[in-house]
Amino acid sequence: MVVFNIDDLRKGMSKTVKKTITIPDYLNKLAKKEKINVSKVITEALESILLED
Repeated sequence: MVVFNIDDLRKGMSKTVKKTITIPDYLNKLAKKEKINVSKVITEALESILLED
């Protein structure tokens, strides 16, 4: 088991990187229509999966 403080981790890793992803066209159209920030959604989803307690 690896134990770490997420706040300390975020401080040292605040740099962002550009990633290219592929999503279905219909989801892209819906996200644009609803003005959804796809990068934010993906970031939150990854944090939820990878950093859950």
